[in-house]
Amino acid sequence: MASYLVFALLSTMAAGAPVAMHIIGAGFGRTATNSLKMALERLGHKTYHMFEALENRHQMIEWGRLARGEISHDEILDFVAAEGYTAGCDFPISLLYKDVMRRNPDAKVILTLRDPAEKWAASFVETIGRTAYWTTKPPVTLFRPGYGDLNLWLWKQVGMTLDPETLAVPFESAVAAYTKWKEAVIAAVPKEKLLIFEAKDGWQPLCAFLEIEAQVCPSAVGEAYPYAPNDRAFMVRMNTVMCFLSAWWLVICFATCTSVPSLLVLAVRCCCCRAASVKEKTV
Repeated sequence: MASYLVFALLSTMAAGAPVAMHIIGAGFGRTATNSLKMALERLGHKTYHMFEALENRHQMIEWGRLARGEISHDEILDFVAAEGYTAGCDFPISLLYKDVMRRNPDAKVILTLRDPAEKWAASFVETIGRTAYWTTKPPVTLFRPGYGDLNLWLWKQVGMTLDPETLAVPFESAVAAYTKWKEAVIAAVPKEKLLIFEAKDGWQPLCAFLEIEAQVCPSAVGEAYPYAPNDRAFMVRMNTVMCFLSAWWLVICFATCTSVPSLLVLAVRCCCCRAASVKEKTV
């Protein structure tokens, strides 16, 4: 069965046609979705994650259009399918799990969790729950258009509130949204198509759910389930730096633009003086 699906998938990709998404992660970010992405890619699936949208300007532009209501859920999923992704997890695509199921009734859903909800929320509010402020302001809006719109759309879609001044998600709102989303996914997805999963569960339940034979599963050769580095400390620092940059970017740009010509003039003078000195010595 698994070998047939792989053959069908490769044949479709070779033909250049859009690829159906066979696996959709319905969990929130900060539930080890990057580790799941690594695991699914190890199993042969090109997996869509927020990283893809962040690294590709044209993709973020399309997600921004979705957030502003300029394109539909089906149009953004057509866009993702055209780029060959057969699986997806993490924000923003995790919020479209129902659409993926409608488009492909055979799709399997993986609900990644990080329980209890308070533990997840503590990580979320320190990291991606604080990005709306600086992603909706220059210079990010210039270099990654759509990112700010997407952030606001994400938190609204899952029922989170934002602090009116900082645009940060309060802890209580994050806990409530996580709990409600978890319950909604479990209620919406048929049991036989749903895997409730934490990274600590490892390869075996994931392989069994995806109908991968035990001898082919990476655990059969002693391969550990992948764990992505914990970027919590990095994201906390990044939020601080980006908030500062968004508040002072005009001043920084002005200072840079005015100092560069002066530095160039100084460099030219130094070179001229050195050349003159060398000439005098040779004479």
